[in-house]
Amino acid sequence: MRKTFLAVSLTAGVLLTSGSGVWAQRPAPQPLQVLKYGHPGDERHPFHQTALAFRQEVAARFPGVTVEILTGREIGGESALVKALRKGEIDVGPLSSETLMDMVRDYELLAMPFLLKDAGHFYRVMESDWESNWSTALEDQRLIRLGYIVDGARDFWARGPVTSLAELAGKTIGLPGNWPAADAWEKLGAVPKRVSWRELSEGLAQGTIDCGEGTVQDYLETKAFASAPYYVRVQAAYTWHAVCLARRTWWRFSPGDKVKLMQAGLAAVEKGRTYFLAHEKALGAQISAQRVEVKVPQDIQLWRKKVEPVHKEVADDLNAADLLKAIEGL
Repeated sequence: MRKTFLAVSLTAGVLLTSGSGVWAQRPAPQPLQVLKYGHPGDERHPFHQTALAFRQEVAARFPGVTVEILTGREIGGESALVKALRKGEIDVGPLSSETLMDMVRDYELLAMPFLLKDAGHFYRVMESDWESNWSTALEDQRLIRLGYIVDGARDFWARGPVTSLAELAGKTIGLPGNWPAADAWEKLGAVPKRVSWRELSEGLAQGTIDCGEGTVQDYLETKAFASAPYYVRVQAAYTWHAVCLARRTWWRFSPGDKVKLMQAGLAAVEKGRTYFLAHEKALGAQISAQRVEVKVPQDIQLWRKKVEPVHKEVADDLNAADLLKAIEGL
């Protein structure tokens, strides 16, 4: 499967160098000595390990080209990174699924709770023929996709134990961020509420909110375990990011070097996937130190069944019924 994705990506890289019209008018390739890789994390974050892997892979393929890594201290947050990538001021960087959903509407479907079975299912979708459409859409945003990495699963935490739909019924669940999940949680019998992270923390502490949704990293960083000592593993959805190259930078490479650059990016992404998987496991181990009870609902298949109508509604709204069918079949 990974070989298939590599072949598809390399073919796409070759195709992007041919054609007429706007492609024919692009500037001639110019040699680069430095590639700037920016990410919003720090040196301890898996973002940085992926950046180091990219530096290593580029060095192996482009003698004389160095990769300068800039962290959140130098570039600021993700919004600054997006602007810098589009302008070509930063050459490479990771963009979150929440940011990319604003650029490619189909990505919203991938964010629906209980549609993806596991991280492997996500990668199968991203290695399918559908992905070429999304890469084209990203190129219109002045970005070239190098590869995708799952950050972690989205679960929820609660003030009291939740091991079934019956125990979830009527509970208020705080939903921070812009994930399109409210209708799905309502279908499951919960009472979804859009909140900021601060409002979620305050609501859990005051008892006005029963549950909070997010990743294990969100749970630990916000110290939600102090008010919500039950962590419920449902793997409702997955946060992910795409490592993207500035289109201006892409244009500066010859056809043959484009292939090598895509190879370097894919190899770094492959290593990045292992870094993020290890990171999530390490965070999971930290939960035990906080005396948190981890619960896994025994009727989780029923949860998935109940939200299927929401999947269809969202797919119809996106004019993506065929995509939904394809995702369910992968």
